[in-house]
Amino acid sequence: MNGKRRGILALSVLAGMVMMPVHTAAESINSATIAARTAAGTLSCVRWQPLGVCFWLSCGLSGCSIRTSLKVGHYAPDLVVGVYRQLGETPWLEVRNTLGLTSDVAARQLVQQLAGIQPGGGQGTERRAARDHSTLLYKEADAYGHPTGLSGLVSLVNDGAGLSWIENHINTGFDFQNEWDEENQMFLETVDPAEAAAEAQSRVQNLGAGTIGQLQGMFNQTISLLCPRIPSLAAQYFHSGLDAVAWRWSLPESLYPQALTPGSRELGVFPLYTWGSIYPRDGFVLQTDDAKAAALVAQRVGDVVTRSGQPHVYRYLQSGGVGNHDGFRVWYPAPLMERDSKTGDWQMLTPRTDSGCQVFGQNDLNQAVSWGVGRIAGPTEGNYAWNLWRPYSCCSRHGSWIGEITWSSYP
Repeated sequence: MNGKRRGILALSVLAGMVMMPVHTAAESINSATIAARTAAGTLSCVRWQPLGVCFWLSCGLSGCSIRTSLKVGHYAPDLVVGVYRQLGETPWLEVRNTLGLTSDVAARQLVQQLAGIQPGGGQGTERRAARDHSTLLYKEADAYGHPTGLSGLVSLVNDGAGLSWIENHINTGFDFQNEWDEENQMFLETVDPAEAAAEAQSRVQNLGAGTIGQLQGMFNQTISLLCPRIPSLAAQYFHSGLDAVAWRWSLPESLYPQALTPGSRELGVFPLYTWGSIYPRDGFVLQTDDAKAAALVAQRVGDVVTRSGQPHVYRYLQSGGVGNHDGFRVWYPAPLMERDSKTGDWQMLTPRTDSGCQVFGQNDLNQAVSWGVGRIAGPTEGNYAWNLWRPYSCCSRHGSWIGEITWSSYP
């Protein structure tokens, strides 16, 4: 072989290597790993913010008084959403060996009874149409309550990085409840309601700079700066095997207008760029990028569980409205919407660990590399997992609800 041919061959091999998908080793993750990786992204994802003041009527034997509590907003890791190829391969190890194992057995029996087939996965083994589309991928999915919630943030307060972030973010350290309650009665009697919001914000920002020790003590003594946990710990909110009719046969959603109208509910901007359609919310995706396909499936799962009355087998995650929960008045986030960070953000846990949050569906057509580069799971497992962070607002209860003064919208 002459030098010219060898050069052409080398260039051909190099071009083939460049065009090969970049895989990241997939792995099983346990609860401790999930907690650690959640903590790694907390400073970026939580977006804690003081929003206003809540007023309460507190009555006792000595009479009634008006009490206050700080209204705060922040994102919380509600769910761990897993996306994988086969039943029984969820990446969360403890779930796979306990709740997931039971669900997998039930799901396999259900699928076999419905269709008389062995449950499959991966490159579209579920129906005949899969043979006509090389880009038709099939994914199983599940969603479970996060194993720690925001306890990772409280743990961070015990180290310098967490304390520095809290101090810089709030810009002051103060014992809010004690100092505010001493003056709230005079405040309410002397300040005109029209001036209350500005006055309240000013007082929160100027209660005095606190030391790290004072700030740490405040967090150790009260939880009023964090909203309560809403999803149940490790509770199953969705399992695609138990949702076989909707997830494998796309019924009845394949007949919905959202599924039949091009450009409706797209994860992207149709027709300029799109990762795929949200509807029908099943396990089949037309996508060449496996990481994007998994992300689209995760988005579908989040879309289902944050809405009530959907034609799926699932557990509803409270969304929208106001309620009382564990001693707090809570403003729940709106149902998840694609490319809308105000309804929820995603943090990849595996195969790559993200230190921040984002929405799916970004335009990467003009980027040097695709969004999926470095995120595609290896061919042997193909497992993915994300945290779903959702925004909450709340204030601790101190009697009967009177009202609130809010100086900042959230999120």
